[in-house]
Formats: sequence, C-alpha cells, structure tokens
Amino acid sequence: MALTIKEFMKLPEDERRNRYEEMSEHDRFLWRTQYHIPVSVNTGETVEFTETQKRQYRKDLEAFIIGLKKGE
Repeated sequence: MALTIKEFMKLPEDERRNRYEEMSEHDRFLWRTQYHIPVSVNTGETVEFTETQKRQYRKDLEAFIIGLKKGE
C-alpha cells in the first residue's frame, strides 16, 4: 500500500525527503502543487485582483476541495 499524502504530511521533514517516492503519482502532484509552498521573497508590491479573478479563484478552490473530499 502506498503512503498517503495525509500520512506523508505527518512525517518529519527529513523523513519526507526519503519517503516522497512512496506516494502515488497523484499525491506527489498534490504535494508539489497544493501543499509544498516554496520560500519566496517579499518585494513589498501589492497585487490587485479583479472581482472576476477573485470569483474564479474561489470557484477553482471549492472544486479542488470537493475533489479531495470525494477521494477520502
């Protein structure tokens, strides 16, 4: 049985490096795109989003969360 992303997230960071490949391809994708937030530099610039962009982001986020709940 493969390591689930929920189990993976509970591991210490050093163990995650060693056991990353034990997750399914889908869970590795989720880790890379949704959970692992790379370190960034704050430039101090403010980004403004249009109302349309905000609605689309919310819609996409809700669809993603619903998809995760179905997979539990």
